[in-house]
Amino acid sequence: MEQFAVIHFQKFKDTSKLGRHIDRTLKEKMGFVGRDETSVGIDPTKKNINEHLVPKKGSVQQDLEERIATLVKHKYRKDAVRAIAIIMTGSHEQMKKIQENNTEFERWKKENLAFVAREFAGKENIVRMCLHMDERTPHIHAIVVPVKNGKLSAAQFLNGRVKLKGLQDRYYEAMKSFGLSRGIPAQITETKRKKVGEYRREVKQGIKVIQELTKEISHFNIGLSETKQKIEEEMTNLYIKNEELTQRLEIEHLTNKNILYEQKKKQLENVKKNVNLVQHIASMGYQIVKSKTSKKWVVMEKTGDRVLVLSEKNEKGYYYYQSAYNANDKGTIVDFMLKRGYRLDYIRGLSSQHLDDIILQNVKKSPEIVQDKKMAKEIVQAKLDSWTYDPSDNYLLKRGIKRNTIEKFAIKTNSDTALFSLTLKNELVSAIVYNKKGKYFEKGLNRGVSVLGTPQIADRIVICESPIDALSYDQLAAESGNKEKIAYIATCGSISKEIAQELATLPNKKSIILAFDNDEAGGRMAQQVEEILKGKKVIRHTPNQGKDWNDVLRFMTKISQQDTQEQDRELLKHQRELKEKLRQNPKI
Repeated sequence: MEQFAVIHFQKFKDTSKLGRHIDRTLKEKMGFVGRDETSVGIDPTKKNINEHLVPKKGSVQQDLEERIATLVKHKYRKDAVRAIAIIMTGSHEQMKKIQENNTEFERWKKENLAFVAREFAGKENIVRMCLHMDERTPHIHAIVVPVKNGKLSAAQFLNGRVKLKGLQDRYYEAMKSFGLSRGIPAQITETKRKKVGEYRREVKQGIKVIQELTKEISHFNIGLSETKQKIEEEMTNLYIKNEELTQRLEIEHLTNKNILYEQKKKQLENVKKNVNLVQHIASMGYQIVKSKTSKKWVVMEKTGDRVLVLSEKNEKGYYYYQSAYNANDKGTIVDFMLKRGYRLDYIRGLSSQHLDDIILQNVKKSPEIVQDKKMAKEIVQAKLDSWTYDPSDNYLLKRGIKRNTIEKFAIKTNSDTALFSLTLKNELVSAIVYNKKGKYFEKGLNRGVSVLGTPQIADRIVICESPIDALSYDQLAAESGNKEKIAYIATCGSISKEIAQELATLPNKKSIILAFDNDEAGGRMAQQVEEILKGKKVIRHTPNQGKDWNDVLRFMTKISQQDTQEQDRELLKHQRELKEKLRQNPKI
């Protein structure tokens, strides 16, 4: 049977009772309940062979307080963790083998001491390191003060599952040479360590039952009395062994169950990433609708069912689909099969080995752009629906755009990106994503313009290069006190024939402002739009700071912050002067 290394940690804020068991100052019930090593409890005859691996001066509390006073250089909370208790041992059978080899046992003790010193910022942090030999399995109790760089903080050593697992992994690495292996992590076994007190209560209850069963044997007959004592001892030993075996079997059962679950998850993950969804759906009898398909988006249908399928993996590495009829019917191949009545056991067995490559060759011959406008609209709408808005931490806030400006135009933005819909003739045609690396159009769809506001009812229309420039311009206008209704149109790059036609149909307002970038490309674009809008009142408004209007916004925000800081300094200076005058002349 595999033999495991064992290490446990416990944090203590109240240390008043800590150390009584370790130093054997607690009046514990001593003595074995049976006569051999399978019994539980403390053997009083072996108490003198317990060993302190680091010197102790006073009680645990005294030594703890002395060490904190010496090592801690910074203030700490009253309810701070003042001590971490550690228990180090291994499976009983292997620990007894180690104990029998004196050289190995000494090496085991030194390795444990070195591990605690290494992981808890030095030997000076160790208050106790006590080897207990008077219980069933040799084990070490350690108590450390959680001090590092003069700070008392347990979080520097034990803070969440990741740090704890790292500590345990490193301990098992240190114990490998003693024939002790790494147990399966608790995340997989889902078991909780049974406390010593709880285990002992269960054993005592079992012993009580055994005594009840043997009480009929007469004490007056010496032979029977000895027989009774032997029966009690043998039954006690068998009971304890049975308890240990039952616990091991329970852990093994849970472990095997959870390992199997992890294996099933990996199988499904493999299917999601490696089984081409277009090929698989085709093998189920779905046909490609060529008139509505592009190289990126494949439209496939079967009686009563039509789906749009990505021909390549998405950013998560999965093949993705969405239904043309049901907004909730979307996701990976696993979602596709589950929603069509297939069981997970069947789905886990799917592979690409039998799938037809001709289907993919036909997809490659499809047009670059989705020709069907209704299908394009469904693709864009699905993307917009899948995005959420994070008001507290998002990409546009980092670009200096305020929350009320973002929400005014209902922009979808999260911590890394911002998403804008693109339209032509008031119909969704595509989408564009902005992040710190640049801009990305939705592949396989026509490009359009990003419209913020309603041009038909606006007092003015502002045309700029990007929707982020539009948001920046609107914020600057509002902060300058402009009360007009302004609508914005962002060309999002070069002006295609379709975009030129869209701009030519703009309503003739009192002025149309061209707010393109302050560079050569922006100048050419402004000139191109002036030609398109010939006959309408057009005004150029070029950024006077940086390249675009977002640069202007961030520059003005910085100036505003500097002004505020300067005002704060002036106010503080005035307060100090007034305080000094009052000190010199209290009658003022």
